[in-house]
Formats: sequence, structure tokens, C-alpha cells
Amino acid sequence: MAPRYSGPMLLFFAAAAAAPWPDAPTVAARIAGALSAASPGQDTPWRATVAAIGPFELTPGRRTFSPGNTQPFDTIVVSDEGAVVRVSHDHQGVRVVVGVGREDLALRPDDRAPVRAEPGKAPAAGGVVLAGGTAVTLGARALGDVRIAWSDDGLTLDGWVPAAAVGPLWRVTRWPMDGRFADLALVDPTHGDGGVSVPLRDGPEGDVLATLRADTALLLFAAGPARGGWRPVEVRTPAAQAHGWVPVDAVVDVSGYGVGFGGGSGGPPLTGPLVELAEGAYIRAVDTTIPFGRTLRDVQLYRGAVEGRRVRVTVPTAWGNVSGEVECVRLTEREGKAPRCEVE
Repeated sequence: MAPRYSGPMLLFFAAAAAAPWPDAPTVAARIAGALSAASPGQDTPWRATVAAIGPFELTPGRRTFSPGNTQPFDTIVVSDEGAVVRVSHDHQGVRVVVGVGREDLALRPDDRAPVRAEPGKAPAAGGVVLAGGTAVTLGARALGDVRIAWSDDGLTLDGWVPAAAVGPLWRVTRWPMDGRFADLALVDPTHGDGGVSVPLRDGPEGDVLATLRADTALLLFAAGPARGGWRPVEVRTPAAQAHGWVPVDAVVDVSGYGVGFGGGSGGPPLTGPLVELAEGAYIRAVDTTIPFGRTLRDVQLYRGAVEGRRVRVTVPTAWGNVSGEVECVRLTEREGKAPRCEVE
């Protein structure tokens, strides 16, 4: 169903290697473009991870606060406005575009970042590369680098990346995993009971790049012939890719096996009367004309006051539950069902 919106419309900005908003239109037009985009995540590679729920903007220049989700979640960047970053997020059938304080965004590698063994040292050839947006733990800074720690999917890193490569906005650069089948697996003599850690080195008898856990479904791929009791391997997870060497007796040839990933976030439960909003309904903050949300399908929301064709609603977002208002073309009462708000 085509969305109804009488304000300015704009296609989402195109991906760019530098800042994706060099000649930005008005804030209202950027919001309209993001709300109406069919697949906004495909139109821009830029993301931001919300790490704290502080005051945020439903309407430009007017901050509100709603305690809700406390778990970090990823958003699509609509525009960088300095102290405020405007982001888009889909949640429970509703897309919202809100302004988030820059201080509430997590610091992440902004693109694929080679990991160094020591500050100021050139990364190893091949070595370990982290994807943009990887949830690293930041530590000390030295020689223009920042120390990072990260562990996931059986791969553990402790190294350094350029400090300039870490910031609140990042590009989507994760590695695809579907359809890949492992050539090798780590030998685990404990059969999953306690596990075994295997160092991944930058060469036979070389420096340790990362640590691999044998009691996980870590995907390893042969990267060349063995040499002097060592075997070159490629390790790949969605967030990291590593090339290094392990002892030949630490791996065994295996057939392929599958992997899968998922996640989610939410706010507190609610009770009360409902209203059904048709797909394409724009939701705005009360007493404003600029929308902050749009329904992606028919959804039922908790309703408040009804004034003619205007209905107050409670909108579940990853930031928590927020209040909004919908202008209906028709508000149809239905026996035994929630009234339906049609938008065209």
C-alpha cells in the first residue's frame, strides 16, 4: 500500500565512502525520506549502535525521555547533525525516525579494521580484520591506537586498532556466512567439557594474533599446505576474518555444517484499549506536524484520547513506549474488535 504523506518526499541518500550527507536537505525531508523508503537498510551502509537510553527527539529540537530497552541495538543513520544523530529503527511493525544524542551511541570500528599486535606496529599480512560495528571493548590509547578486546563465536582478540578508525557511526561490512562449509575443525579432546584454546599465530612459531576455542562451532578453512608442523587457516565469523597458523595436530578435516544468527529488543508490556492502524499510517508527536513514525503493516496499538479523526496512541520502540498521534481519514468502529484507523 502506498503511504500517504503531504510533506516533502526524498529518496534515502546514496552510499558514500565519506560522510553520506554532504548536501543534506531539510531535517523534515530527511525524516520523510527515511519513513517512506521501501528498504532503507539497502540504500545506505551507515549504522549507529544505541548503547544508552537518554533524552531523544521525536520532533526536531524537542527532546523527550522514555526509559525502556537497556540492551544495545543497531539503527540506520538518516543524518549526522553533530550533537544529534537522526536514526531509523523498525520495531513491532512500526518504523520510527528519532534524534539520538551522540553521547548515547557506542563507539565501534567505523569500517573493516586490521588488528595490530602492538600499538604503532603494522598489522600482520592477512592477520585479523574486524568488521565495521563490531561490539569491541575499548581500553588504553597509545601511539595513535586504541586497545580493543572482543570475543564471540569461538574467536577471542586482544590487540590494537587506529583510534581514528573508532567512532559512533559505522559502515556495514560484515562477512556473509550462508552457504559456506568448513574444511577443518579444531580437535577437542575434552569433547566440549571445558574446551581447549588454540593460539592463532601470524606465522609458524610467530606472534599470537587471536585465540580459538575448540568447544565451539567455529568455522575454519584450509588456506594452503602445511609447513614445518604448522597449517595455515582462515577463520571467519560474521564480525571478524582472520588468517594465521595453527599446529597441524590441532585441526582435523571435517564435512560442512550450518550456522545461524538472530536477536531482538523490546519495551515493557502495556494494557488498555486498542486501535488498529492501517499500513502506511504516519505517526507524529502530539501537537506537531512532522511525523516520527510510520506503520509497515496493519498493527494494533494502545490508544488514548480520540478527538474527531485524531487518535492518540502509544508506540512501542526500542527506546521504550512513546506517545504519538495519528490523523485518520476514517475511524471505523467494529463490533468485538478494535476500531480501525484508515489512512486512505
